[in-house]
Amino acid sequence: MNTVNNTIRISLIKSRVNQGLLNARKTTKNRVTTRDLKETLSFSTPMRKCFKMKIFSTAPEGNELAQYVGVDYIKFSISTIESVTDWMKKNDNMAQPLLANIDLLLMISHKYTTDANLLLEKRKIQEWKQVFNDWFARCESKIPAKYREGIKENGDELFKELEQYGH
Repeated sequence: MNTVNNTIRISLIKSRVNQGLLNARKTTKNRVTTRDLKETLSFSTPMRKCFKMKIFSTAPEGNELAQYVGVDYIKFSISTIESVTDWMKKNDNMAQPLLANIDLLLMISHKYTTDANLLLEKRKIQEWKQVFNDWFARCESKIPAKYREGIKENGDELFKELEQYGH
């Protein structure tokens, strides 16, 4: 079902691009590229309201307006994680919100896999992972011993799972 929804989503975007409703560069073979789809998915919800919307399934995201909600949440999660990692680079507090934000991004990414793969960048994921590891190295001694190993293991596990997404 998820694959069908993703195929429908990409088909709708391609047809809008081909009809000239959305701007996108085309390759020499006249195909829409992944980058074009990523840019198309980056439209905000209010901009999407100008199009005539269609319903194509009974799923919660089964109409042309609702299908992009996952994109908005993924983009929000990415911007939140960027802010958190900027803060973590400069802080030595033993508490951090990064892993909770990564966990929520993973929940959204499981549901909206295609959108996550288009919006997440593997180099950014590696950067976030490095920020976490640097923070842990700085703050490890401040974290109570009974939680220390578990926090590191949770971080490693969450990043391993997140690394499955992106391009």
